[in-house]
Amino acid sequence: MSATVHFPEGFLWGAATASHQIEGANYNSDWYEWEKKGKIKDNSSSDPGCQSEKYYERDITFLSDLNLNAYRFSVEWAKIQPDENSFCENHLQRYCKIVDILLSKRIEPVVTLHHFVNPLWFYNKGAFEKPENISFFLKFVEKMVSAFKEKVQYYTVINEPIVYAFTSYIDGSWPPGKKDWNAGMAVVRNLLVAYDEAYKIIKKINPNAKISVAKHTAVYRPYLSFSPIDIIASRTIQRYFDHAFIDSILDGKFAKPFGKNEKYSFSSDFDFIGINYYTKRFIHINKKNIETKTKEGMKTDIGWHYYPQGLYEVVDRFSKRYHKPLMITENGIADSEDRYRTAYIVSALYSINQAMKEGANVMGYMYWSLMDNFEWVEGNSMRFGLLQTDYSNNVLYIRNSAKIYSKIASDNKIEESTLKFIK
Repeated sequence: MSATVHFPEGFLWGAATASHQIEGANYNSDWYEWEKKGKIKDNSSSDPGCQSEKYYERDITFLSDLNLNAYRFSVEWAKIQPDENSFCENHLQRYCKIVDILLSKRIEPVVTLHHFVNPLWFYNKGAFEKPENISFFLKFVEKMVSAFKEKVQYYTVINEPIVYAFTSYIDGSWPPGKKDWNAGMAVVRNLLVAYDEAYKIIKKINPNAKISVAKHTAVYRPYLSFSPIDIIASRTIQRYFDHAFIDSILDGKFAKPFGKNEKYSFSSDFDFIGINYYTKRFIHINKKNIETKTKEGMKTDIGWHYYPQGLYEVVDRFSKRYHKPLMITENGIADSEDRYRTAYIVSALYSINQAMKEGANVMGYMYWSLMDNFEWVEGNSMRFGLLQTDYSNNVLYIRNSAKIYSKIASDNKIEESTLKFIK
């Protein structure tokens, strides 16, 4: 590697967050109830968290100081609609103000409408398990998009729909803690319908909006490279987890395993495809059970394989399969001491750039996350942030890796001297 790596004019350089993970005080949500039940590994809580509900102007100032021109964030349904029959105007206007401040600083808002968390009243109705509940979500979508109007041009309607369905309804480690395959598949089918209908609502209000999901991806490998069963299993998991949701919408049918290829009148599209990528996973068949395993090698603090270069494979695969613009909506590393984050970011960006040189259309890159925050069942112990969070006094500090990322964003290129960080 010996040449400066350039990115196209207008490339979106950003960071991502989710409201439940940074705002605090999300008391009327299923996740806050889950936390109170002692389900968090380090016994921490999302409240008070980073207190971004109060200090959102602070967060936006950091984005600007880091020379970032995009911010992916979620709007918290549980706060905006605390009960079935009312909307909270104060929270609604707060998110509108966030959008206005971002635009005033020339930072593009990328809004997520559902990032894992549900209002308690919706949760108690069965959430997305029941098709009749989809209409509640659509009313929320219409409310938010009507408030934003043309100010927001990018939406990820649902964050990681397969992760949400699997972890909440099959694995059982997230609320409601079910272990029911059929329930999980029903949730995915209902999320597909919810996305399809939400897409049409958003387009009606703002025809110029660019709409997608943030799709969780990984690089899948057979645990035993010589095992035909592991090879087939890894390819099957890749197809199901990475592609079946998108394929269902585009092909007009419920793809396996969500259905039996039953036709459905999907009439929406993906104006771009959001990609959330972190690691590679090794797939193994053990006594007819599918396992995700790890191998020897460098791991991040959360125990995931260090593999930022996998973004080349993922971007190339999605580009050739769908021929649509892509946005890296999440990519990052849990690294409390900031030893490997610079190398991870530089390697990830270099890998994306290589795929772009071969024809991939990548619109932007959102590092996860802007700040250390509540990392679901892991709690506050996992440190993904460009900004270090001191939870004792709610002070944020710019990490050295953030300074490197800031320079790349400001220059719209990776200097040859910076490529030395790649491991």
